This record gives sequence, C-alpha cells and structure tokens, in this order.
Amino acid sequence: MLDPGKRRTFEEHTSAFIKVIEYCHENRLFEPQIALIYTLIDQMAWLYRSDRKPDITSTAYIYWVNKYVLPQSKLPCSAEELWGARCAILHTGTAESKNSKIGKFRKIYYYYSLIPVNGSQIIEELDQRLDKNAVFLDVDQLRAAVINGIDRLYDEIDNNHDLAVRVNERLGKVLKYVPVPNE
Repeated sequence: MLDPGKRRTFEEHTSAFIKVIEYCHENRLFEPQIALIYTLIDQMAWLYRSDRKPDITSTAYIYWVNKYVLPQSKLPCSAEELWGARCAILHTGTAESKNSKIGKFRKIYYYYSLIPVNGSQIIEELDQRLDKNAVFLDVDQLRAAVINGIDRLYDEIDNNHDLAVRVNERLGKVLKYVPVPNE
C-alpha cells in the first residue's frame, strides 16, 4: 500500500495531468493533448518499471501499455506502435517515427469522436488516400484507455507489496509545486 503522503502525491500528480489533458481536449488543442497522454504513459511506466532498469526505456513503456492500457481497450494498434507514435509526436510532431520509416511499425494518425456522424466514412476515405502502413486512433479512446490503465495500476499497488515499495520510493522524486510568498 502507498504511504498516505505518497498516495496524495500520486493522486495529485495524475489528476493534474488528466485535468490538463481534458482542458486540451475541450479547447481543441489536439497535438498537446496527445503529447501529454504519451508523457503520462512514460511516467506511469517509470513508476512501475523494475529496479533492474535505472531509466525508462521502450521496453518498460511497451510492457506498461501491454499490461495496463491495451487489455481492456479497443485500440487498433500495438504497444510497439504506441511507442513509435510517442516518439514521433514528442520528437517531431508528426506521425512518422524512425521505426515507421523502415516499416517496422505503422504510423498512427489521430481523430476525435467529436467528428460528424459520418466520421467512419471520412476515416475510410482518408485511409484509402493515406499510407497503407498507417492506422487511425481515436484520441478519446486512447485517453480513456490510459486513464483506466492508471486506475488498474493504482489498484495493483494496493495489492502488491513489492510494487508499493518501489512506487513509494519513486513518488518521493516526483516534482512538487511549493508556493513561495512574495516579499
């Protein structure tokens, strides 16, 4: 189980990210929203990762996505493709990653559920015009899958002593805002 102070840190940290992700969604700031979702996955994978791995790696990211995000979602892509998409968005702001260039992963293009009722027809038409080495991902589904994954991680922390010890230690390193009074 998480220490009470660390539990508050976990809740405040994830809640702040989710609020900003929701703000981006409501204000149609789509690329920043996607970047924040991928950043949040990075952070959750860092919390979860094995003690044998000092830093977050593609392996830890992919493992976390496979364990917490994909099992109960209907996302049309693999954890490896999400890793590639994360690299593409964070490093270049595009759908093209190093691995999609060589055909190892499909590119991920994004759409939102708020598109018109004939949205699936639009997606099919775009799909025919775009690279066949691509997949379309509903950002609303991605956001929901990641939030559900965080909930599953939170539940597992409560039931896994070794994981709780690791996460308690790492939460002590999470940045915190400390207001400083003006003089």
